[in-house]
Amino acid sequence: MASSKELAELPFLELLEAFAARTPTPGGGAAAGLSAALGAALGAMAFRFSRKKDDLENELEALAGEFQEAAFRFAGAAQEDCKAYEEVRTAFRLPKDTEEQKAARGRAVRDATLGAMASPLSLMEGILETARALEKGAGKVKSALASDLASAAWCLRSGAEMAWLNVRINAGSLPGEPEAEEARKRGEEIRSTLLGLLEGVLARAEENL
Repeated sequence: MASSKELAELPFLELLEAFAARTPTPGGGAAAGLSAALGAALGAMAFRFSRKKDDLENELEALAGEFQEAAFRFAGAAQEDCKAYEEVRTAFRLPKDTEEQKAARGRAVRDATLGAMASPLSLMEGILETARALEKGAGKVKSALASDLASAAWCLRSGAEMAWLNVRINAGSLPGEPEAEEARKRGEEIRSTLLGLLEGVLARAEENL
């Protein structure tokens, strides 16, 4: 990475430079977390503007708080993805001069790759939970905020799709590995459910555009 700072702490232009740099991280997995974070934050804003101005005990304010917390978690997931991939790179750099070293390196690569796959899968799980809450509260969002509601859904969907790509590419590097196949299957299930939920949110938003 271009900076030792957490990704979420970087000024935006520095963040763009970090993504554009010829470095392994941050990459698509980190972008998935940040996209999901933006979606959750937009959802929080849509809920906050849909309550009465001074009604801070409103159900929508509670939802907004949950979405804001989710945004912070997703931003943290971006950093976790970078760390997980760096562990894969470290494993591949292990010595392989002897059969014993080759075996140890193989185990380390497998374990690190499973970790790199677990990170985006966990992000998908979190996005699914947030999408369920967004779908449940979508009917209470003011019509004037339809574009923000839809934008939140698209950002969440984008984050999930990017995370899914990372699950797939890591699973593909471990052919025949039961844990990898299980993770891929779970990712497919999450994606299918998630797309259905977000299509509902987008359809509701479309009615007010």
